[in-house]
Amino acid sequence: MVFTEIVRTEDIKLKDAILLEGLPGVGNVGKLAAMHLIEELKAKKCMEIYSSHFPPQVLIDE
Repeated sequence: MVFTEIVRTEDIKLKDAILLEGLPGVGNVGKLAAMHLIEELKAKKCMEIYSSHFPPQVLIDE
């Protein structure tokens, strides 16, 4: 069963929007790169996307 849900967390008007996605993987490179871009560009989260297409992963940081 395929599941995809888009949740708007903030109601803003989008013009020429770009989706920035950083999925965790080996060494968390994708997530770290996305976090760096978010910080440098002072980007704000406006949506959350949930999908059964995304790999199930857990990150434990002690």
